[in-house]
Amino acid sequence: MEGTKLLNALKTATPKMVKIILTGYPTLRNSIKAINEGVDGYLTKPIEMDELIKTIKLHLLNQSKETEFDETKVGEYIETQLRKMGRA
Repeated sequence: MEGTKLLNALKTATPKMVKIILTGYPTLRNSIKAINEGVDGYLTKPIEMDELIKTIKLHLLNQSKETEFDETKVGEYIETQLRKMGRA
């Protein structure tokens, strides 16, 4: 399966998953298509392993921060609702 088709399927199935394309056949058309499809990273072969690891760590860190933010917001919402119920 072509990477951009897989990307589209993953975007639908698991929208919050970090998606990084590693391609041996980079073209401007495919890179633009990948960006439009919501790719988080676009790397070309041959790749330096350090670059790949750095990219993965960066995106996992960003994803972790988003999760923390979501959990904080849920906690704040629950606390607000509990306070409202206590006042009612």
